[in-house]
Amino acid sequence: MFAIALTGLFVSFIYTVWSLVGLKKTIGPKPILRSTHEPKISLLKPLCGSDDELEENLKSFFEQDYGDYEIIFGVQDPDDSAVYIVENLMKIYPEVDAQLHIHPRGNTLNPKVSNLSGISKIATGSVLVISDSNVSVPSHYLASSIAHLNMPDIGLVTHIMRGRGERTLGALLNSVHMNGYTAPSVGLSNLGDRPFVIGKSIMMRRDEFFELGGFESLGNVLAEDYILGRIYLAAGYKITVDNCVANDVSTHMSVRSFWKRNARWNLMRSKLKPLAYPFEVLTYSIFMGAILSIVSLSLLPLILGVLITIFRDMAAWYMLRGPKGLFKVAIVSPLKEILLIGIWATAAFNNTVTWRETTVSVSAGTRIYTQTRSS
Repeated sequence: MFAIALTGLFVSFIYTVWSLVGLKKTIGPKPILRSTHEPKISLLKPLCGSDDELEENLKSFFEQDYGDYEIIFGVQDPDDSAVYIVENLMKIYPEVDAQLHIHPRGNTLNPKVSNLSGISKIATGSVLVISDSNVSVPSHYLASSIAHLNMPDIGLVTHIMRGRGERTLGALLNSVHMNGYTAPSVGLSNLGDRPFVIGKSIMMRRDEFFELGGFESLGNVLAEDYILGRIYLAAGYKITVDNCVANDVSTHMSVRSFWKRNARWNLMRSKLKPLAYPFEVLTYSIFMGAILSIVSLSLLPLILGVLITIFRDMAAWYMLRGPKGLFKVAIVSPLKEILLIGIWATAAFNNTVTWRETTVSVSAGTRIYTQTRSS
């Protein structure tokens, strides 16, 4: 047991170092790319309710330094609170080609994909961008993304997500996790030329996407972004991570919402890679340090595990957001890690998820379905 725990702590340290290297190599320092070929882009924004800072998030897409693009907002309820915000922004930015599409929900179980499928039918651009409602971006976002898409053999572009906006403990936990664990993990996967696709920000060519099955092929899976990435790789396309960093904005998330959000993500990973999922615990330095402390009857390994975790979260935060806020990262980092260990240990035993007011059962490959039982 001692040897296993010691090996686990060493593996978690190596993972920490390489994931930080991957993040550093992915985001810079690199020049902002600009391509001479800039086709029309259809920016698809599925909305449901008023997320944190929704107006400011959407405003960043109206202020893009790109010539020919349209924004198509989609809601599936005419009384949705996002409608007023979108209509107001369309009045403020009349020069931007934007429209709000209110449409009924389709037959697919994934609510996001259902919304995207509906608004994609009126898109006119040769390039599609999918972006979540809680995402904000810099003004060069579209220009940088299209420059990456124009690289040889690239079929899909995705982005590092930087957590920010936190005003509550739950939102701070989310930002520390997004910056300290999720972003470096994407950077690490990018080193191996098989990067994780982040569904919060995706760009692809319209014709190629629909040739590969379009939204119909993704409508009944929960991890539509992961599945989409594997479809592109299987078809022989390359995926790249843009060095333009997008923002995952969360201001008032509760600790309970943080738990539920990550429980859903862990459930997806357990269904996508059930054999690999148990070994994710090797990336949690605090857990491995605790095990080693128990078997060695010494607190030193646990302290080392805590320090590795704090170092990773602070280093990644500094790369993504600079020095401001590092003290609160150091304070919250161990708590965040302990919660994630609990989520890891319990998520795989759950087979249902509620998302956007939709409850579904999840099976292998994150295939989702509704259960009906006869009385």
